[in-house]
Amino acid sequence: MENKINMKMIIKRVTHGKKKGEFRFILKGTNGEVIGHGETYTQKHNVVELHTTYFPNFELIDKS
Repeated sequence: MENKINMKMIIKRVTHGKKKGEFRFILKGTNGEVIGHGETYTQKHNVVELHTTYFPNFELIDKS
């Protein structure tokens, strides 16, 4: 298992607006502050693939 450094990538389902039902992600730093977020994706597996490719040291939390 890779060393996680207490940063989180949180997957959430959009609950309102034109993108309702799609998925987005939020990146949180070690201090809990939001350090970034992504566009919306129609399928959750695309967000998970981003995690694997670009943010492997972030803990993945699925709140969708």
